[in-house]
Amino acid sequence: MTYYDHYRKMEACLVEMSTQREPPEPADSKKDGLWDQIGFHRPLGGFMYNYVIGFVGIVFGVVIGGLLISVLYPYPESKGYRDLAGMVFIWTMPLFDIGVAYGIERFIGEYRIKDPSKMVEYIQFFTWYLMFSSLLKTTVFSVWTFTVITQQNLAYLSWNLLLLSIHHYPGILYLLRSCMAGLQQYHVANTLHALGSEVFDKVFLLCFIYMWRAVGNQNPAIGELMTMAFGTTFAYYMRDFFMFGLQVHFIRPMLRKIGIPLRSLFQPGFSKEVAWTAFKTGISVSVPGIVAQGVAYTVTMMYVDVVAQFTTFSVLSSSASMFVNFLDYFGKIDLTAPFSEAYRNQKLRLSVFYVAQGWKYWGYVNGAMMFMFAAFLNVLAATLLAIPGLEYYAMIGLFLLPWWIYKFFLPVAEHGDMILVGAMRLKAFQSFRIAEEAAKLAWVALMLYAFRWQEGGTQAIAFVFMLATAVPQWIKVCLVWTFIRRKLLPYSIPVWQAIVAPLASGVIVYGIVTAYLQFVHALFVPSIGPVFAGIISIVIILVTCPTMVFPFFYGLLGGWDSFGLETYQKAVSMAGPSKAFYRMASRVTAWAARHSPLTNRFPIPHDAAIEEIKQLTGMKKKLPGAA
Repeated sequence: MTYYDHYRKMEACLVEMSTQREPPEPADSKKDGLWDQIGFHRPLGGFMYNYVIGFVGIVFGVVIGGLLISVLYPYPESKGYRDLAGMVFIWTMPLFDIGVAYGIERFIGEYRIKDPSKMVEYIQFFTWYLMFSSLLKTTVFSVWTFTVITQQNLAYLSWNLLLLSIHHYPGILYLLRSCMAGLQQYHVANTLHALGSEVFDKVFLLCFIYMWRAVGNQNPAIGELMTMAFGTTFAYYMRDFFMFGLQVHFIRPMLRKIGIPLRSLFQPGFSKEVAWTAFKTGISVSVPGIVAQGVAYTVTMMYVDVVAQFTTFSVLSSSASMFVNFLDYFGKIDLTAPFSEAYRNQKLRLSVFYVAQGWKYWGYVNGAMMFMFAAFLNVLAATLLAIPGLEYYAMIGLFLLPWWIYKFFLPVAEHGDMILVGAMRLKAFQSFRIAEEAAKLAWVALMLYAFRWQEGGTQAIAFVFMLATAVPQWIKVCLVWTFIRRKLLPYSIPVWQAIVAPLASGVIVYGIVTAYLQFVHALFVPSIGPVFAGIISIVIILVTCPTMVFPFFYGLLGGWDSFGLETYQKAVSMAGPSKAFYRMASRVTAWAARHSPLTNRFPIPHDAAIEEIKQLTGMKKKLPGAA
C-alpha cells in the first residue's frame, strides 16, 4: 500500500469535534520545558522570539544600514559588480547542494521522535556531502573562470568570480543552524539568523569593504569600485566562519540534552541506506532549484539586454528589499519540522491543525503589519532618503512598495512548499516549481519584449522586478493549495480567524496610524529633522500597534477560540527578549476576547490534534535517553 492510499483512508476518519475543551498540560512539561513539548506553541514561540529582533533590525537597518550604504557603497555600481558576478554561477548552486535545508529539517523532524540515531546519520551524510561538493564546486568554478570567463565580455568580473568560488568552501557553515530548526529550537536558530544577517553582516562589511576600498584608491589600475566588490565577498566569508563558531557553541548543549555528542555529527558513520535516501530526496527537492537558478540566470541576461543601467537598478531593488526584510521576522512561521514530525508519524489530524494555524497566523501577523506598513511607507522612504550620503540612492523609495507586496504573500507560498516536502510529495513539489519557473521565463519575456514595461520609467522597472517573480508564484500558490486539499489533507482555512478578523482589525490600525502621521509626526519633522522624526514615529508605531491596538480589536472581533488563546499565551512565555511586548498583547487580546460575544463562535477544531500530541509524546518518552 502506498503512502497516498494509506493517508486517503485516514482522511475519511477525520471528524469535527467540540472546541470548548481546555488544553491538557503535557505530562512531560516539568521535565522537558516548553521547547521540548510537542505542539504548535513551539513554532509560534520561535516566531514571537523574532519580534524584538525584527524591531531592532528595522531601526538598525534604517540608521546603520543607511549610513553603511552611504559610506561603503557610495556608487550603486560597486555592489552591482559583485551581484552580477554572483549570477554567473548561481544556476549551478542547487546542483551541488541538493536541497540541504529542506532535507535536514524534514529528516530531523521525522526521526527525532522515532529513531534519533538515524537522525544523526542523516546529518552526517549532509555534512560530508557538503564538504566534498563544495570542494568540487570551488575547483570547477575556478577552472571555468580561467578558461571560459576570461575569454568573454564578462572578463572584468574574473577576480570577483574567483573569490566567490572560494566562498563556497567548506559548505557547512550554516548546516548547524538548519539542524537547530529541525530540532524546533527556533529561539536560538532565529536569533543566530538575525545576528548574522542584521548585525554581524554590517560589522564585517564595514571592516573589509573599508579596507579594500583603501586598496583600490592606492591602485588606480584596479579602482575602488572593483575592490569594494572584493571586500564584500571577503566580508561575507569571514562572517560565515564567525557564525559557524556561534552555531557550534549553541548546538552543543541541545545535543548533549538528548545524548548526542557534537563530534558525532562530523563522523562518517551513516549507512548506505541513509545516504541513498537522503541523496534521492535531496535531488528531488533540488531539481526545481536547478531549473530556477537557470531561469534566474536567463532572466538576468534579459535584463542586461534591455534594461539600461541594470546593475544600478538591481542594487536599488536589493537595497530596498534590505529595508523591508524586517517582514521576514514578523511574518513567517516555520512549519517544516513540526509538520514533518506529525505527518510522517501518521498524525494526520495534528497535521491538519498545523495547516489551519499556519493560515491563522499568516492573517493575524500580516493583518497588523500590512496596514501598518502601508500607512508609514512614505515616512520610511523619506527617512531613508534624508540620510546624508544617499544622494545616489534617491530612487530607492520607488522600490519599497513592490518589495513589500511581494513579502506580504511570500509566507503563503513557502508554507505550501513546506507541506509538500514535509509530506514527501516530491514529484508534486517538482512539478509545481518547474511549472512556476517556466511561467516566469515566459512572463518576463512578455513584460520586457512584448509589453516593454521597462520603458515606463523607474517606478515601472521596480514593479517589473517584483512582478517577474510574484505573478508566476501567485498562480502556483493557488494550484499548490488546491492540490494539498484534494490529494493530501482535507484542511480548511479558518476564514474568520485568518481573514475577516485580521482584515477588519487592520483597517482600524491603518486609520489610527494615518491619523498619527498626519497630526503628530508632522509636528516632529520641523523641530528634529526627517531622520530622527521618522525613527521615533516608526518605533512608536511598532511598539503600540502590533502589541496593543491590533490585538485588542482582533480579540474583540472574535479572532480567538479558547484553545487558540491558550496556545498563544503558552507561546508568549517562550518569546525570550520579545516577552514583554507579547505579554502586553496577550493581556490586551485576552481581555477583549473575554468581553466579546464572538469568542469561540468560529473555532479551529483541536480535540483530535490534542490526542495525537499525546501519542507523539508517548513515542518520544519511550526513546533511549528521553528522560
